[in-house]
Amino acid sequence: MPHVNILWPFVPQDEFVSTATRLQHALTLKPFQLTFDAGFDLFKQKGNNTVVFLKPNTASTASLGALQTQLTTLLPQCRKRRAFQPHLTVGKFKLDEAGTRQQIDTFGTPSTLSFRVDRVYLIARERDTPFRIVKSIPLL
Repeated sequence: MPHVNILWPFVPQDEFVSTATRLQHALTLKPFQLTFDAGFDLFKQKGNNTVVFLKPNTASTASLGALQTQLTTLLPQCRKRRAFQPHLTVGKFKLDEAGTRQQIDTFGTPSTLSFRVDRVYLIARERDTPFRIVKSIPLL
């Protein structure tokens, strides 16, 4: 399931219902357009993986940042230790950074991907299974 992590790690799944109720009453952001048109980039992940992702444009990065800020204010236990880097993962490689950058160069320029964000989903998975939507919170 393609997704953009806003908070990672999140709350335990057995707290999703109460968390969703709390967020539904407290989120104040309106729906926004999310556009990925700033090219590819990468980051190293633990182990031997390098993650390749699409970068959102400046306006989308600001909207996602506002959502992330509001969520971490409401759920301070979910604050990350590193800076928020909004992205849409498109692949993982078992190459070093230089090798992955060479691979990205063969991709060419990505097409623009744009859609309206009108809700926040709480998603979960068990070990190596695909994510599934557990709760949906509309942005009003």
